[in-house]
Amino acid sequence: MGEDDDKKSFWTTMPGILMGIAAVMTAIAGLYATVYLHGGGPSVPTPIPTPTPVTGPIIMGIPLSLGWKAEGPASVGEEYKDGIMALDISSHPELGDSNYAQLCLDMTRTRRFPELERKPDGTYNLAKAEIIGAVRSDQNFKGDSNNPNIAYFTLSNKTDNLFGQQVEITDVMRSSAGMELFFEVPDDRTYKDISRICLTFAFSNNKIYNGSINVLNVTIRK
Repeated sequence: MGEDDDKKSFWTTMPGILMGIAAVMTAIAGLYATVYLHGGGPSVPTPIPTPTPVTGPIIMGIPLSLGWKAEGPASVGEEYKDGIMALDISSHPELGDSNYAQLCLDMTRTRRFPELERKPDGTYNLAKAEIIGAVRSDQNFKGDSNNPNIAYFTLSNKTDNLFGQQVEITDVMRSSAGMELFFEVPDDRTYKDISRICLTFAFSNNKIYNGSINVLNVTIRK
C-alpha cells in the first residue's frame, strides 16, 4: 500500500503533472507524423492556373450598305442591291490621266467602327492593317499588255491620297469569286488618321470601257 500511495502522490505533484503533459504531447506529435507525413491525412488539391486569354487579330467587314459613293471622271453612279455594291463606269480615252472611277466611303460620316482606334476628329488609325476586297464583273475590263487597266485601294488622310498595291485587271475578275485587291498598310504615322477608303479603277487611254464592276466585300484585319 505504501508504494501505491507514493506513486499517486508523485503524479499529483508539479513534476508529475509536467511529465504527464509531456507524454501526451509526445503521443500527439507521433500521431501527426504517422498520419500526415506518411500520406494518411486529407490531400490538399493543387490549384489549377487560370489560362491567360489570347487576343486574336481584329477581322472586321465594312458593310457595303453604309453609303459608298461613286467618284471620278469615269464613274457614272453606284447601286447597292442584295449585299453587293455596283460601280457604273463609262471610260473614254479623252479623259487622259483622269480616266478612272472609284467607289469611296467617308469613314468620318458613317457609323463608328468600335473595333478600330478612332481619333477625336473621327479619323481612324489603320497603320499595320490589311485591307482586302473582292470585285467582279460580267463585262471585260481587261486592258492589253502595253496598257493594262489596274485596280487598287486608296486611303485618304487630311492632306494626302495614299495608294495601295496595284493589281492588273485580268479575266479573273469575270470568275464567280472575282478578283482580290489587297493593301498591306505600312506602320507609318501618315496612316494613323485615315478619313476615307476607296476602291479605285484606272483605265488605259486607248479603249472605251462601259459597264459595272461589283464590289463583293471589303474587310480590314488588324
